[in-house]
Amino acid sequence: MAFPYRGSSRSRSPRIADDTGAIALQELRQSAHVQTIERNPFLSPAERIAEIEEEEEEEGTSLLESPRSEYDQRNNTQKNSREERTHSRINLLTPPQSPIPHAPLIICLHGSNDSCMRSWLGLVEVLYKSGHRLLLYDRPAPDPHVGTGADMKPHRAVSELRSYLYSMELRGPFVFIAHSYGGCIARLFLQQKPKEVAGMVLVETGQETALAPAVEEEQYRRQILGDAPLSVVRGNILIGKQHEWKRAFAQAQTPAQKAQLEPQRLMLERWDAEDEKMKKAQLVLSRRSRYVQVSNVGHHVIRDRSEAVVEEVNWVMQQVAVSGAMVRSKPMGERRQGGLQRSMSNAGAGLKRGLSTRLGRTFSWK
Repeated sequence: MAFPYRGSSRSRSPRIADDTGAIALQELRQSAHVQTIERNPFLSPAERIAEIEEEEEEEGTSLLESPRSEYDQRNNTQKNSREERTHSRINLLTPPQSPIPHAPLIICLHGSNDSCMRSWLGLVEVLYKSGHRLLLYDRPAPDPHVGTGADMKPHRAVSELRSYLYSMELRGPFVFIAHSYGGCIARLFLQQKPKEVAGMVLVETGQETALAPAVEEEQYRRQILGDAPLSVVRGNILIGKQHEWKRAFAQAQTPAQKAQLEPQRLMLERWDAEDEKMKKAQLVLSRRSRYVQVSNVGHHVIRDRSEAVVEEVNWVMQQVAVSGAMVRSKPMGERRQGGLQRSMSNAGAGLKRGLSTRLGRTFSWK
């Protein structure tokens, strides 16, 4: 399988990047080993009906009602091109031959206004060809009318993800790769299902937390990952501002002009130190963690320096293999067999004991 979209996007025009990304996406979806779900498995029945009615209404308008003029037709075309999908898209990639039997499924969580299928293809290509099973969870683009989308609340995203894993009978524990806001979703999943997480790679996360402060502090205090491996990858979110300051300083001609730039330099240093502090704080989540600083790259480390993230994923998977945290035989969230029968049996036993006690009291010899 060929993935023509790789490397840094800064060397290409947006048009070329979009075209090559579309080609790679088409090739990926044509693979017999990719399963795509383009429905939201977490939708309630009422929401699902509303979505179907909306789609039918759109199709009816496009097929049955003709625009009144060329101007209307052009406006409708532009409007449709701007419309973003309002449901999640989940791609499950299973290599035809995996050299890693019973290895955990890797779940990829992108950041805000992004997509695993748009900017993670370099990473996906290497991991897929290495034999890793991947789940690319693409949350929908922002929808200001209903308040959901790429920035959907972590609780809803986790519920949707758990619903999908259970319905597809995908077995844990899992390894998460999370970028930026995706880290909030990964850590909430960890909060709800700590035993289902075998390891994590957190890339440029920590500065966009949506977790409650009490939850975040509890995770640090408990070292919630335990001995599960954790890699914290940091780029340089301030790299653009730093380059701007250097250009301004180089263009300054007098000592007074350079002195005016000094407060900005100090502010950038403080912000950089605070960002590093937030990133390193996440290391406490696990007793087996390591910190990686990727130089000369901004916030989009996965897109621009995917090879650095691949190295950390390989380290996490090696640690998982050593620990023996392989896939279990039962799907995530599966109820133990006979749970309902045991509950009824226990309830029946309680009733029987109560009845025996009452009968004993009624017919006891005095």
